[in-house]
Amino acid sequence: IQDVHVETYGSIPREEKAEYILHQTRLNLLNKDYVRALIQSRKMNRKTIDEAGFEEVKVKFYALMVEYYSHEKDCWEICQCFYKIYDTPSVKEDRQQSELALKNSISFLLLSKHDNHRSDMLHRLRQLKEVEVLLPNFSRVLRLFTTDEVIAFPFEHQDEVQDAIIATQKDDVALAKDFVATLASRVT
Repeated sequence: IQDVHVETYGSIPREEKAEYILHQTRLNLLNKDYVRALIQSRKMNRKTIDEAGFEEVKVKFYALMVEYYSHEKDCWEICQCFYKIYDTPSVKEDRQQSELALKNSISFLLLSKHDNHRSDMLHRLRQLKEVEVLLPNFSRVLRLFTTDEVIAFPFEHQDEVQDAIIATQKDDVALAKDFVATLASRVT
């Protein structure tokens, strides 16, 4: 199944191509072949999965990418994947899914290295009304990280952030502990 280059077939509908690429990526991740998983994922047209009718494919794709970027320990990309999941209309309609995606996006944003992109994303998420309404404790955490003050460690609602991080890595306890340690190093 890995050797079939479905993206080159013009006669296959885009939905089938997207599903096939998802399947190839998922199988590579199951086999722990992360290089091939990344290669397969790059064949997915991002503009196509952002279109109407591809919402389920989009959510599945970014969930697979979270798995890949977790292996790579790339917290910024994990944050971006969870935000893309949140930004899907079908997810926004489901309160539980939107809360989970936003919570995970914020948690991994806090883990990512400090740069201009992170700072911009912190401020954009802080301005989202949904964060304030759905996740008031995470809104307070964002306020802590966007003000120019020293943050006491452990900070307010740190346990909720850690629980969100651990919940995303339920299959890999060592990786979850590593992410929690990263959170401590980002604050102290």
